Amino acid sequence: MIDHTGVMVSDFAKSLAFYEQALEPLGYAMLKQLSAAQNRPHRYGRIR
Repeated sequence: MIDHTGVMVSDFAKSLAFYEQALEPLGYAMLKQLSAAQNRPHRYGRIR
């Protein structure tokens, strides 16, 4: 079971469509989506 994960991408809409399509046959679905402010990427380091 995957509890949660995050991936930084350059095109969110395309990436979301890709991962939804790729993971759906495995029975995975997004249950919750957080805004950028809620994700706090600075806590884990950020490529600048």
